[in-house]
Amino acid sequence: MNIERSFMSTIFFINDNTPTILAIGGYDYSDKGQLSSIESYDINKDVWSMNIYPDLNVGRYQASCLLFNEKKIFIFGGYNKNYGTLNSIEEINVEKKTCDIIKMKLPIPLRRFASVKISEY
Repeated sequence: MNIERSFMSTIFFINDNTPTILAIGGYDYSDKGQLSSIESYDINKDVWSMNIYPDLNVGRYQASCLLFNEKKIFIFGGYNKNYGTLNSIEEINVEKKTCDIIKMKLPIPLRRFASVKISEY
């Protein structure tokens, strides 16, 4: 990783036939605060990269994330030292490489939880 982080959200997916892991947000012990950056790990090349995806709109750690239809990653809740526990949701569009806060919010602010997509298969 380029930035030492803990309590980040991680997700595995196939991006353009490349197995990829994203490390999203997290806690930076040296700055004592939350991160908004997203690091991408190319498993085939064994390389971490920055700036492939834009930063989160709200830095967060202890958030949960899931992959939806291989095209979108949703990041739920988490903690931000300025705002406290969050109820916001951000959407990363894997194809367009965008990151936006969506209008829908969690019913209550949450952190330190897991999210799971249940499919029909």
